Order: sequence, then structure tokens, then C-alpha cells
Amino acid sequence: MIQIKPVRWRVGYRSIMFKHPLAREVSLAVVVKLAIVIGAAFFIFGPKQRPTIDPLSVQTRLIGPIQTSPEPRSIYP
Repeated sequence: MIQIKPVRWRVGYRSIMFKHPLAREVSLAVVVKLAIVIGAAFFIFGPKQRPTIDPLSVQTRLIGPIQTSPEPRSIYP
């Protein structure tokens, strides 16, 4: 009589994969890059780094500062 032992793929695969030095280095590199991207998103592109937008700042940016002239302009000299 032949006995067949069931293969536990998940347990065996995971233990073999993380024992391999290349798999550890790749997973470490992915974790470090993910931490850098999340840190950049939080500290560099966070809500405190964004400029405030109000109607006056938009008008100044697009049209220019508001200037009042003391005399009305005329097309005739």
C-alpha cells in the first residue's frame, strides 16, 4: 500500500520564499519605497503645504492687482 502525504503549499511556500535572501531584499526594498512615497505624500504634498485659494488671490493671479486711478482716463489728449 502506498501512502500519499498531503502537500501544504502555503506554509511550505511562504517559509521557503522568505528564507531566500533575494526575496528578503526585494521585500525590504518594496517596504522602504512604500514608506518613502507615503512620507512624501504626507509631508511634501500634505494639506498644510497647499496655498489658500480665495477670490482675491485668483483675481490677482489671473487679472493683476486692483488699481484705482485718481482721474478718469480719456482717449483724447
